[in-house]
Amino acid sequence: MLSLPMVASNFLVPNGTIIVEVSAFILTLLVLAIWVIPWVDKQIKDRQDLIRTSLDDASKAKKEAEEIRRQRDQIISEAREKARELVAQANRVADQLRVDAEQRGQAEFDRLVEAAKSEIAKDRSMAVEELSAKMGELAMSLAARVVAREMDPERHRDLIEESVAAFRASASTGAGTPSTSV
Repeated sequence: MLSLPMVASNFLVPNGTIIVEVSAFILTLLVLAIWVIPWVDKQIKDRQDLIRTSLDDASKAKKEAEEIRRQRDQIISEAREKARELVAQANRVADQLRVDAEQRGQAEFDRLVEAAKSEIAKDRSMAVEELSAKMGELAMSLAARVVAREMDPERHRDLIEESVAAFRASASTGAGTPSTSV
């Protein structure tokens, strides 16, 4: 068996490899410290700034959205109030139009009723006049037959006028048929 010196087998004793390894480690640390860490640190700070800016922008956007929502709600509320006012005004106008139409209709109805009443009164008056004349003639004819003689024209006229007056009096009281007295 071969035996190696004890020095070579002890890993705690420094040799050339360890110096190269330590030098490479220190050189790596220096490169990292000089170029890599500042670059990474700058990237991290830029990212933090970007995130902070985004959060600020989001906060501003949220506040603006809240303001816009508040304005929208206010506009909707005002629009609803105006709509209620318009509906109430339309209802008032419709009620007024209905009342006006009822009044015009009632006035037209009253006018037609009055016209009909006056027409009826006129027709009734004409009918009474015509009937009075016929009744006078009939009464004279009847009287002439009963008495069997002809009356003089003056007495005849007086009798007709008296019969017409009696008929008018009974017609205006609603009796309907006059009584003839000869």
